[in-house]
Amino acid sequence: MASDMTSRQLYLRLLTYVRPYWKAFVAALVAMGLSALAEPVFPAMMKKLLDDGFSAAAGEWDWLIYPLAIMGIFLARAVFGFIGEYAMSWVSNNVITELRQAMFARMVRLPTKYYSDNLSGRLMSRIAYDVAGVAGAATNALTSLIKDSLAIVGLIAFRIVWGFAGSTYARFAQFFPTPAKIRLYLKGEWRGLGHNPLGGLSVFSLIFLLTVQVVSGLFSNDDIAFVGPLYDLIDKSLSNSLSAIHELVSNVLIALVVMHIGAVIFHGRVKKDDLVKPMLTGWSGSRPISAPCAI
Repeated sequence: MASDMTSRQLYLRLLTYVRPYWKAFVAALVAMGLSALAEPVFPAMMKKLLDDGFSAAAGEWDWLIYPLAIMGIFLARAVFGFIGEYAMSWVSNNVITELRQAMFARMVRLPTKYYSDNLSGRLMSRIAYDVAGVAGAATNALTSLIKDSLAIVGLIAFRIVWGFAGSTYARFAQFFPTPAKIRLYLKGEWRGLGHNPLGGLSVFSLIFLLTVQVVSGLFSNDDIAFVGPLYDLIDKSLSNSLSAIHELVSNVLIALVVMHIGAVIFHGRVKKDDLVKPMLTGWSGSRPISAPCAI
């Protein structure tokens, strides 16, 4: 019986309705993947722009390369995103139609006692509302998994790679927050270039928490309708624990982002250190970044 099925079995059964439209389904997945991959491409291009600026422009029109590249990235993300959403919506609507036809064909063969024992509004809800929700699970869940997860994973991977192979002040070794550096900074005795120790601690915390958020989300559940794509690989109690961690980390991330922005405002208004400009250009005033101009 369907009630004895696991969520994976139910999901695989639901995907059989998608099989006739597999070409559009695959095209939607590919388009959404390409749209998500455009996220890490943008900071990679900005790294090149901030490192070299327009100084590498040799020809008269070479300065147009970066603006056109930025426009191209956003245009590609918009186009691939539209194709992915449109194709997935088309598949979803066709699945909804097939499910409703299958349910109606079964309902007309049911005995009259079934209609006497069930309210007509409930039966109409099954066909009109429940079918749309089930079909959405076959498409919207994959949309979220591929589009959002790939974007986050790509950005985290890019930042980790940049931390080892990027420009001088973006490398982890440059601003690794040792206890000694943190103590010196809190005493007002720290002198250095790039991120200060608290800023470095914030960077490592954000990367770590985002990684935990992505991994825990793969196994989480909400005890109602949503389960992560790898939920069936673990038992329910462990999934509940990871779900609690997932919710906790999301709140901690929000608090950390607010604190990070607050620190930037504090440095700019109170300490008169403009941190936004060095973050964008790598320069503080007319000189390269100097302590403590970046958090």
